Amino acid sequence: MNELPEDPKLISFLHQHRSIAQPEIPELEDRLMSEIDLLPIEKQRRIYHSWQRYIIGGIGLIVTGAAGVAIFQIINPPEPSIAELNQLNLFLEAHAPNLANHSELDSTNQEDLVDLDPDLF
Repeated sequence: MNELPEDPKLISFLHQHRSIAQPEIPELEDRLMSEIDLLPIEKQRRIYHSWQRYIIGGIGLIVTGAAGVAIFQIINPPEPSIAELNQLNLFLEAHAPNLANHSELDSTNQEDLVDLDPDLF
């Protein structure tokens, strides 16, 4: 073992400022535990708060999921089906002359109207 050099000043300082241990009190632990047992504990309130956290957390997850789905639908809208494109073509063919009369389109240039191609999407 390493032996520390003896310093008389250090040794005398440590002897003078030595901490004094408190006298031992018999059955101190038992007295403290009995006093702790006498304290009122609100078990019902703790249970309520734990359930309240789970309910709020569940609602938060549902709201977060719904917001995520809504944002995903906005960013990536669903592509129209062939049936929807055909329906739109029929609507445009039926109403194109009316649209041309009420807008700046010339009714003689109906060939310029675009036919929606299903492969376009």
